[in-house]
Amino acid sequence: MTNRRTVDREERIARRRARLRALTVALARFATGALVLSSAPAIVFFGHRFLTTSDLFAIEEIVISGVSRIPEREIVAHLGIARGDNLFRIDTDAAARRLESLPWVERAEVHIRFPQGVEVEVLERRPRALVDLGYLYLTDAGGTIFKRAMPSDPLDLPVITGLPRDEWNHAEEAARQRLVSVLEALEIIEKHPMIKRFPVQQLHVDDVGDLTLVLGERAMTVKLGQGDLLRKMERLARVVDEAERQGKRIELARLDNRIRPEWVAARLSRRPGDTSGKPEG
Repeated sequence: MTNRRTVDREERIARRRARLRALTVALARFATGALVLSSAPAIVFFGHRFLTTSDLFAIEEIVISGVSRIPEREIVAHLGIARGDNLFRIDTDAAARRLESLPWVERAEVHIRFPQGVEVEVLERRPRALVDLGYLYLTDAGGTIFKRAMPSDPLDLPVITGLPRDEWNHAEEAARQRLVSVLEALEIIEKHPMIKRFPVQQLHVDDVGDLTLVLGERAMTVKLGQGDLLRKMERLARVVDEAERQGKRIELARLDNRIRPEWVAARLSRRPGDTSGKPEG
């Protein structure tokens, strides 16, 4: 039995060769006509007309790469280029700008591939966190808030809270820089191995820049304050390990003592099975 893919490939090659033969014949005829006319303006005129109207340059194939979240039909709809359009009549820069207006598109490039193809390369945004500004919004690692979060979007991300929405209206660049600072802190925090066991659920920043974490499914609250984040995470990890050895867990940990920055204060939960109602620690 003949392999269907092999047949399809041979058919594509045959069509491509036929187009190239037709293109060669058409160019030969055009060159002959140009010599007969023997006029530079006429050559330019008829040359432009030939290139922009000939079916030999009608787009047959649009190849899209780099998309995983955006349906290809949405890319094609915003591209402004369709099969059958003439290659010499399309504006690839304008097409790329139209694609970059889509929330998930960080960068787009559109290239002509002669004689009848267009290639579209898309770089999608990578969501880093959710930002609570009254509604939840997606932000990338560079602090660009690119869309309001919807149920179909990835929502298993840290939620950043405490940034005033009003600041985005009258001082957007300052607001973005504050968000970038919080994202940089998040990057440092998530480098610590304990985050694999206690993922960051929420990162809150207050008016003076102090940070508060909510970690893990049981919502352990950690007041980090400012600065020296890696060392604070190390001290937190030791306290958490000690609590677990005692069969307890931490509800609240404070590492924001400015006078004694090496101190850790912790409030522990009840022991498992203890129904007395009296918390320990």
